[in-house]
Amino acid sequence: MNTFYSQLGRVLEERTPFHQDGYYLLYDGNRAKFSPTKPNHIEIVTAESFVNTLVKNSKAVISSFASGPDNNDVYVFNLQADEFYNINIYLNTLEGFQRALERNPKDRDERSINWLKYNQGDFRYHLWLEDDKIVNYFTQLADLTTYPEEDFLFNTEDQPIIAFEAGIIKMGYYLLTLKAMQRLITEGELQSLHTTEDFIAFASTGNNDLDYSIVMPKTIEPALFAKIFPFDHAKDLQFRELMLQNQHFSVTEYLDYWSDAVLSSYSDTIPYIYGKSDLEVFIQMEHLGNALAQECIQRLNPLIDLEIIEIENYYFIYYYIEALHFAGPLTKQQLDDCKQLANRMNERGEDLEDALRLINAVINL
Repeated sequence: MNTFYSQLGRVLEERTPFHQDGYYLLYDGNRAKFSPTKPNHIEIVTAESFVNTLVKNSKAVISSFASGPDNNDVYVFNLQADEFYNINIYLNTLEGFQRALERNPKDRDERSINWLKYNQGDFRYHLWLEDDKIVNYFTQLADLTTYPEEDFLFNTEDQPIIAFEAGIIKMGYYLLTLKAMQRLITEGELQSLHTTEDFIAFASTGNNDLDYSIVMPKTIEPALFAKIFPFDHAKDLQFRELMLQNQHFSVTEYLDYWSDAVLSSYSDTIPYIYGKSDLEVFIQMEHLGNALAQECIQRLNPLIDLEIIEIENYYFIYYYIEALHFAGPLTKQQLDDCKQLANRMNERGEDLEDALRLINAVINL
């Protein structure tokens, strides 16, 4: 399990606000810096202006393609935000799909053909938004903030080029790309494309489980989704039925039930075999409410006191902390317990640096 995808899922579902205090600033010389206060006399990219930029530039790309000779039988359009901070447009036509089939073995079954048809990497058309200043600055700055320079490398007279709200850089750009895609659809910006009857348009993150279970259904009608992705729809129904059978589980049984997923390599465990994201693990437990929080706090205590924390221990630490986001409001005692956990994590230093950041997010909800 990678709880990052549950965190991202919470943002995409708008269960957790992506907004963060502060700003990331881009400087000449390929340097980045964080500012807790709003900078003066500089262009600031907000969430709203970021969406506006994506919509404006996507419209330009769509218009250019629509006026060209390849605008025929377009069956899919995708606006993707990837883990490398690129915002890309992928689309394909039936002719492009036929070319993909010809490049691949002819003895494919129906499922693999369907996968090929909707796999962005096999689309004929990969269109870029590179000409836009803000998009370029975003990609450059976001990459730099992965390993930000120390303050001593900056002179007081250095002037930044541009600033972005911190939440955009860290995770919000995925949600804002989805919102841009929704606007392109509702404002009719795709109507210049000559589309097929079963044309679909969607945003994506590059994580298939998140995309199929959370992101794509936000722009594709359920009946059309079931028609185009019958195998995913069938797995979805099977997963729902299985989860209904587990409703009698106690909090202890639920947390133990997902242990295989916690240690999973994503190939052969629930929920991944049903095409569900990590988020589903926690959604299935949120009805447990406060009892879930109490059990997770109790399980965290011995883990963070281990003399040597093995990799499997870390997986469970992150698992229990992420589950706290789904337990509803914490009691005062539980909040105090989390603060005590945070203090002990802080004393461990680098060993629990990531866990400390995650539990502080719970404390500051």
